Amino acid sequence: MNQGKAIKTVLATLLVLPLLLATHAAIALTSDGEQAIEIEADEFLLDDAQKFSVYTGSVVLTQGSIRVSGSRLTVKYDENDEIHEMLVDGKLARFKQQADSGEWTDGESLRIEYFPQKEELFLLKKARVKQGGKVFSGDRIIYDIAKSVVKAHSTSTHVPGADAGDKPQKRERVKIVLPPRQKKQN
Repeated sequence: MNQGKAIKTVLATLLVLPLLLATHAAIALTSDGEQAIEIEADEFLLDDAQKFSVYTGSVVLTQGSIRVSGSRLTVKYDENDEIHEMLVDGKLARFKQQADSGEWTDGESLRIEYFPQKEELFLLKKARVKQGGKVFSGDRIIYDIAKSVVKAHSTSTHVPGADAGDKPQKRERVKIVLPPRQKKQN
């Protein structure tokens, strides 16, 4: 790619990144998409030949009320220079966004993967999403943006010292916390 195309690719990346943060248009501030995007990182690399870009070192992306942070952001492109996937890693990769109602949605996991062509957002390993008092946690949370569907999955781990005939797996369970209903005052 020439320098002009590289700049366009970086700009396209910056324009699509807010989608990584949004779990659904209904929960976003309607003005977020109209705001400027700012990314801060200690380093940036664009490799046109291998079709990826990497931001490293305390990466922080903001656009309006949207904020995403992690140690590393990697953007991978397909053969048409369209974004194929975006990966955010960190001790805990985090996102936060405010709705028009004032309610905040936030989430965290060791890795966040976004597939724009499939409109899916994956929160992987130690995943947690909180919205309006509801808390979802599990090893893997998948959000289907087009259908507005959340799926939380548990995982199995090997129990040290277990024989093949014994129960070698310990299930990590999905946990959902729903707040109590507010009592109506007469």
